[in-house]
Amino acid sequence: MRLQLRQGSPAQIVAMLLADDADLGLATELLGRAEGLESEALFEWRHCAIAPAGHALLRRRRVGLAELAVHPLITYDAAFAGRGGIDAAFAQAGLAPDIVLEAADADVIKTYVGLGLGVGIVAEMAMPSASEGLLRRVAAMPADLFPANVTRVAYRRGRVLRRYERALIDWLGASPAGA
Repeated sequence: MRLQLRQGSPAQIVAMLLADDADLGLATELLGRAEGLESEALFEWRHCAIAPAGHALLRRRRVGLAELAVHPLITYDAAFAGRGGIDAAFAQAGLAPDIVLEAADADVIKTYVGLGLGVGIVAEMAMPSASEGLLRRVAAMPADLFPANVTRVAYRRGRVLRRYERALIDWLGASPAGA
């Protein structure tokens, strides 16, 4: 078996699968709704807010969407990592967040939060502990400020999976947060 990892937006992943340029695709968005693909849920995850050590939000016992919305926010590009759920949570609360920077990668977001450019919203699996270097998790109340996300694996409809592909899918689904 030879494994080649290719990155792309969820739409690019769908296109690769439909063009037979990839055997399996992983994404949180779009895969469950794409025509011509079969998909399976792998794992569920949530977002969390992070701030640099010493930030005013870290002194609060409870931080809700309203408190987050008044700070410059750094989070995912609209096509990635459950961003639609972040936007929907603020919209349902009648809030317009000040998103000052968007990225496709949690490490990029964490770097800019660490530089003090804003408060970050990242996948919990990108910030598994309460602190990491100069970054701290914000005590969000309720803990589920943002909706749950489901990461899925997809492949062309009607395609017969090889045993090693099935084993990989099963392993990814059984691992905590896909790790």
